[in-house]
Amino acid sequence: MQPLFTRLLMTTLASLSLCAAPRFALAQSVYAEDMATSPAVNVLRGQEQWGTHRISWTLYGTSPQRLEQVLKQLRAQWQSEAQWLYTLPNDSKTSGARQDLLKTLKNGCRNTAGALNPLDFSLREAWGFTPQSLSYRVPTAQERARLSQQLSQWGCEGIAFSQPLTLDYFAAGWLVDQSKPLLTSKGVSAARLQIDDVAYYAGVPPQAEAWKVPVYHPRKAETLIQYFYLKDQALMMLGDATSHFYVNGVRFPDFVDARTGGVHEESAGAYVLSSSALAAQLLARGSVLLEKEPLKAWVQQSLPGTRLIRWQEQLEQLVPQNFQAAS
Repeated sequence: MQPLFTRLLMTTLASLSLCAAPRFALAQSVYAEDMATSPAVNVLRGQEQWGTHRISWTLYGTSPQRLEQVLKQLRAQWQSEAQWLYTLPNDSKTSGARQDLLKTLKNGCRNTAGALNPLDFSLREAWGFTPQSLSYRVPTAQERARLSQQLSQWGCEGIAFSQPLTLDYFAAGWLVDQSKPLLTSKGVSAARLQIDDVAYYAGVPPQAEAWKVPVYHPRKAETLIQYFYLKDQALMMLGDATSHFYVNGVRFPDFVDARTGGVHEESAGAYVLSSSALAAQLLARGSVLLEKEPLKAWVQQSLPGTRLIRWQEQLEQLVPQNFQAAS
């Protein structure tokens, strides 16, 4: 008999009319000369939906044929990597970058003392925070204790591709990072790729010194806070403006702590800049579960250029000692 996760996955894929490989639907691409820059520079913009993932892109280059070729290669890569993610095999069948992904997930779990554990699928399902969930609910204290105890027994070392993992913690960042070589390939002068809430900004648009990226309030999606000016950086913007529910006036956001089985409703979100989209995604999700001192320790050992801005009652910026502020 198939595990519950596998049955739910197959049901979801069937409902999306996906057979051998995940297909991207609702595709929309726009190609045109960018009149705000130069007649010699072309831009290709578009957006697509695959399952629960939202993908958008902007590609700059001098050859429209090359931009179309890169987009075709990106689509093929997204489909290949997404299919692998949603049908994760045993560890013995993976190598190279995919084994590095497993190590990164374990390190993220260790850096949060087990709070961020992608093995928490059953716990998130109990809260109604999975794509297949029909409604939110608050699990009983006994249920939360049982599921968190199980996660404690498995620990961070129990994380394996053969287990049902919470893809929300890493899938988008992984897909973006795997796309970076194409975003910086010959014939592409600048590129932006966003999957869900994480994006990578390669190079700079024509006649600009950086990508100008609006940053919105994590709980008030329509409220603009500031702009980030980015070049060759990933940005993860985590907020609970949409992923939350209320019970008896109490707010419950989608920030599940595997150590307790509960959620951290006092933390509203975070913004992370990094050279890696995956690292940014994990740090953002972990930051809302940690106290300041262990979070600072994690940031200090992060990739050079990492910058974390965590929102609680106000913006609080944590950067490594070797961080060099961008313009």
